[in-house]
Amino acid sequence: MQPAELTPTNDVSRAAGTWPLNLPDGGERVVEPVPDLHRMLAIPQVAECLGVTERFVRRIITERRITFHRIGRHIRFSVADVEAYIAASRVEAKRRG
Repeated sequence: MQPAELTPTNDVSRAAGTWPLNLPDGGERVVEPVPDLHRMLAIPQVAECLGVTERFVRRIITERRITFHRIGRHIRFSVADVEAYIAASRVEAKRRG
């Protein structure tokens, strides 16, 4: 049995954000893409998103200041976890007067 192949059939399906899945038996099923909240990011992607170095990201992992997932030997971050880290790092401005 061959693996299912994920290919866009036309620009309409690509614009709609869905991809048809060509099944081995010749059938076809439309597959919704994974929402961004469930997408996993690697250390270089998180560093780019935060505008910092990879070394800084590794440091906050070691200090457990950011939530991460260990998948085998790989460290990954959900988009929601990175957004939560950004929100938790916010410092409000002091008002004078």
